[in-house]
Amino acid sequence: GRNLAPPLICAQWLWDREITEINSYLVFKKEFTLSQINPESKYTLYISADSQYEVFINGNFIGTGQYPDYECYKVYDIYNIGDMLRIGENCLSVNAYWQGESSSVYRKAPAGVIFALCENDVVFASSDQTTLCTVYRNYKSGDVAKISPQLSFSFEYDAREDLPPFKPADVVDKKVDFYPRPIKRLEIQPEKPASVISQGIFIDPNPSALIGQRMQYAYMSYQDYSFLNMNNCGAELPSPGGLAFSYQSDAATFSGIYVVVDLGENSAGFLALDIDLPEDCLVLAGFGEHLEDLRVRSFVGGRNFCASYYGKKGRNRFIHRFKRIGLRYLQLFVYSHSFTLYYAGICPTVYPVSETPLFACDDSLHNKIYEVCIKTLHLCMHEHYEDCPWREQALYAMDSRNQMLCGYYAFGEYDFPKASLRLMALSIRDDDLLELCSPGEVSVTIPSFSAVFVTALYEYLLHSGDCVFTREVLPVARRIVDGFIRRIDPGCGLVPCYTEAGYWNFYEWQQGLDGGAIFRDYPLPVSYDAPLNAFVSMAIQSLSSIFAVLQESSSAKYYGEIAQRLNQCMDKA
Repeated sequence: GRNLAPPLICAQWLWDREITEINSYLVFKKEFTLSQINPESKYTLYISADSQYEVFINGNFIGTGQYPDYECYKVYDIYNIGDMLRIGENCLSVNAYWQGESSSVYRKAPAGVIFALCENDVVFASSDQTTLCTVYRNYKSGDVAKISPQLSFSFEYDAREDLPPFKPADVVDKKVDFYPRPIKRLEIQPEKPASVISQGIFIDPNPSALIGQRMQYAYMSYQDYSFLNMNNCGAELPSPGGLAFSYQSDAATFSGIYVVVDLGENSAGFLALDIDLPEDCLVLAGFGEHLEDLRVRSFVGGRNFCASYYGKKGRNRFIHRFKRIGLRYLQLFVYSHSFTLYYAGICPTVYPVSETPLFACDDSLHNKIYEVCIKTLHLCMHEHYEDCPWREQALYAMDSRNQMLCGYYAFGEYDFPKASLRLMALSIRDDDLLELCSPGEVSVTIPSFSAVFVTALYEYLLHSGDCVFTREVLPVARRIVDGFIRRIDPGCGLVPCYTEAGYWNFYEWQQGLDGGAIFRDYPLPVSYDAPLNAFVSMAIQSLSSIFAVLQESSSAKYYGEIAQRLNQCMDKA
């Protein structure tokens, strides 16, 4: 699917060279004039960014969602924008975010934004030196608490800030190979209905702590609805008239009012807030999947499942589109003695697939289990498969293999697994193994997961019949298998465990199977694990089967015989 000459070839990558700080936000503005708009023409926007973008035309939100990629596989999005244009002066603006450091879901690359506006694919405006930019000062750049090592930074937003003056953007050197988006864009749905299930007052004993710690260790006191003067007919959100919270007391007695919101089910999407404040004040938003602590568990082993929003007096409407959150419960700490809440929750982000049920029976429990499983698959597929929507959102070869298998039957969709397999194949390392997560960079990898990739590729071929793509990534699958074969100990005929630092011999979260210390800096004694050898055997057999389907009989026979010998040695051991 490479597009050798998209309109972006005519555009230039832009950034502000003075902004080198990681976790940075910029705003770009491109003004252009249209003397006419031809109703027969197709007007489109091509855009790509590193790391993330949200784009507007004439103040209207167009879209967001940079596909996670590599410099050698840089993905661009295409939007139809004819309805957003007007005769005369127009303005395209891009809010851009650069993470600046690798994580499980992102591979570090030079910052930049690039775009082109076209009429019938003829460029009439693009990112160039006439584009203006400024620091998106509402977002704090640099050192911000991290949600997790996998997801990297949370955010701190200050609605009181104004944008600095714009200046010409800098052209930056960013060499990429462009490709069109390989899957459909996410559907951004309206605010998900929710309800307030708990509220009261809190005391923040340590305002200098990390935001997740402040919520986790605050003192909280539940108050009933009437005590908080909620003069309304219910606690449902969104609330057109707003839910009024207030509690008057000595200012030194408590820090503010807390609210716990229940979305009714595990969900994933963009944090959304609509709140009216009597004064400028801080709002902390914590998110989690349970209330076992009688609150959202916002701080777990250094992870901050929490974000910071400093609101200004009056109505505040806010959506954070640069990173999804996974949750069922949202908890607000509002550092004020009163406020009116119109909404707190998420705008769900859903990958569009068919939900035609393939399973139904007379047992309601089994039907409910199937329904929950379908929901789980949805929650763990956005730009690629995810191990979980809350903590990591990362693409692992083992987790995704199971998701693919279920998805073939549940959705009958093949573009999504193909795209995830390609992301994994592009992560191949010098040691003939895949990165732990793609397209990220992690300091360890799990050898057995690379073996599972080969099996997942064979299963994709079986279900989709897509020989073209299979041939595309076949060299990676063969390289992985050949790497394992070279490691076979000629004395016992088995694949030894990876003993060097940087390898994690993990199979499952059970004693004896969890691989021990993850980030060790010391070698292990030589040993042999049945799970590793079994996964390698499956990989070799899968590669043999791929060659058989592709009618390459000699290669199929070669790898089939190696797998048979490995199995005999495993049986003997």
